[in-house]
Amino acid sequence: MISAINLSVTYHGKIVLRDATVKAEPGKVLALVGPSGCGKTSFLAALNRMTDLIPGANIRGQITFDGRPIDSVFSNRAELRRHVGMIFQKPNPFALSIR
Repeated sequence: MISAINLSVTYHGKIVLRDATVKAEPGKVLALVGPSGCGKTSFLAALNRMTDLIPGANIRGQITFDGRPIDSVFSNRAELRRHVGMIFQKPNPFALSIR
């Protein structure tokens, strides 16, 4: 199970997600539904630490995987992202060409 407790995300000090608490149980489907700009993508980016790649991004709160802090479960970000995937709003192809 992955959990977010009081998770907040800011970009350059602007709050885009405030105190979200969500539990995603194994074998269950979880849908994040809401209008554009309400923080769905920022929430998912925080779960798999994609926010680490965004200058000015800051996350606050607790993220756990099977009851343990997520940073203590996965040794590096690549391993984390193999377990916590993300589907982007816009296509994000790999930087290569097809011949």
